[in-house]
Amino acid sequence: MSDKDSVLGNLGDLTGQVVKKVREDVASDGRLDKLKKEASEAVETAKGGDYLGAGKDFAKDAGEFIKEVAGSVKAAVGEAKDTDEASAVKSRLASVVESSRDKLDDTVDKVRSKKAAAGDAEETAESTNDAGDDIIDGEVVTNPDDPHTPSA
Repeated sequence: MSDKDSVLGNLGDLTGQVVKKVREDVASDGRLDKLKKEASEAVETAKGGDYLGAGKDFAKDAGEFIKEVAGSVKAAVGEAKDTDEASAVKSRLASVVESSRDKLDDTVDKVRSKKAAAGDAEETAESTNDAGDDIIDGEVVTNPDDPHTPSA
């Protein structure tokens, strides 16, 4: 197992602890049951024809539920981040990220070196015509006075 896999596994364990705490918090005070009841009431109101009223009431109730759950999440994360396990995961994750960054930098440097070497080779491959003749690299120029050159 690589360092990355190990760190991700530990991070998953830590996340699992947070989720477990939030579930317990939401289930223990009856918030989830209250939301289910409010959803059922909204369905009954909608069946009665008041779709807009049902939607507004349920949106208000769901918004309150989400705020309460967000508070539970914040509290659970606050508890988890102060643990020794969280500090260890944070340190190991930083190490894995730094290692990955170094590997990426090395790869980019190699690509740049190869590209620069290819550019240098391309410059030396171009012909030099110091005689002043009308020659363009890569193009065949016909000379009407020379029978050996192809005609256009």
